[in-house]
Amino acid sequence: MEQQASVSKSMSKVESKTHMGASAQWWIVLSGWLIGSLVLLYPVATRSIVYPFIFIIFFILIVWWIVFLIYFRNTPVQNHTWLHIQFLYRAYTGKTVIMKYVVPLRTLENIIPIKEAYSQGIIKFKFGYWGMILREVSNRIDNEDLQFHLSLIKSVLDSMPDDIIVKVISSSYVDFENNLESTLLDLSNDKSKTPQQREHLYGLYQELKQDQSEKIDWRTVIFIDFGEHPNFESAEMKMQEFLPGFIDGLARADAYCVPVVDESEITLLYRKLSMVR
Repeated sequence: MEQQASVSKSMSKVESKTHMGASAQWWIVLSGWLIGSLVLLYPVATRSIVYPFIFIIFFILIVWWIVFLIYFRNTPVQNHTWLHIQFLYRAYTGKTVIMKYVVPLRTLENIIPIKEAYSQGIIKFKFGYWGMILREVSNRIDNEDLQFHLSLIKSVLDSMPDDIIVKVISSSYVDFENNLESTLLDLSNDKSKTPQQREHLYGLYQELKQDQSEKIDWRTVIFIDFGEHPNFESAEMKMQEFLPGFIDGLARADAYCVPVVDESEITLLYRKLSMVR
């Protein structure tokens, strides 16, 4: 027996926002383009201009409609165009900070005493000290499990050698990236889906886009100081003795960490931490 698929209640809301298969926004833009075309054709219709200026009017009219077809032909393209215009406005008015170049690691020596980063993530600091950075990627701990979690973390810290120092830096930030929005928009443009499914997905995208609430997230890093060592080989041996047990101990406490090994990633991480307000 065949069953007819049910449609979400929000589907009626999406359909009410469309007129003859297009959104109200698209009809408003089209009306503006038609009015602009009539304004351009008015001097030709009233014969208030003479040749060869008539050809200039027709050329402007052709360009006028080419712009419409490229940047305003449908609602998704219009939304992308408005977003791009807003970005350019904010950029030219100084409201958007644009990173125009990547700061090399050596230029950060005025802020942090890093001299060199090696492939395994081991960092050579000034004055003969060596260390590395771990990025914490753990899930949030429930309040009822917090005491047990802290006891496991305490046992890991108590078992550390006296010649190794660990510093944890945790900072909150507003996460402006919303991957769900882009995913819904891509799915709403998927031609393999039915028109009803695409309209429903686009309605969900619009509802999510209108949600202006800030999404607070946390960035946590762990700095490990291996102490003074004469060369890289000595620091590497110290890392191999300490790091595996340290990472396993944190993992048993549901605090999962990964070493930061790429030089550009270390630079970016330091920059993000220094920009926290």
